[in-house]
Amino acid sequence: MRLVPSSETLRSVIDAGRTSKRLDELSIARVIKAIAEQAHAAHQKSGKAAGPFAPAAIASAATAAATLGAAEASTTYAAPEQQTGQGDRRSDVFSLGAVMWEALASEPFDGTQPATSPLEHNANIPAELAAICMRAIAPEPADRYHSAKVLAAEIAAVL
Repeated sequence: MRLVPSSETLRSVIDAGRTSKRLDELSIARVIKAIAEQAHAAHQKSGKAAGPFAPAAIASAATAAATLGAAEASTTYAAPEQQTGQGDRRSDVFSLGAVMWEALASEPFDGTQPATSPLEHNANIPAELAAICMRAIAPEPADRYHSAKVLAAEIAAVL
């Protein structure tokens, strides 16, 4: 994985808010789907969680052609179980869900549980996409998607 310039990241797109640089909800979904597919490929190679992920580590978001860079150290996007040094593929699902929530809501994800639906912050989000996001950030690993591959497939079904 490579570290990408901050001007080309999902973080810069989120921070741009509702300007012309902002991605629409389905473009955000495409970015998260692409990153979930990359996370799944990393899981297949290493057998371990690849995250946590953060918006500053997701490049080329403005074109919806996402590339995963080196993740910044941040507990904001880490799954609750990672706070105790544990975690697996479902921890990456949480991290991807947190990034997705923040991008869809255009609000900071503060890591507190239970999170409100991103629909409360952005009425333009398809309900199915909001439901996927909320399942991904479930506090209990057993309540999340079992892998980033399944998360990507669910997003693809909405797209």
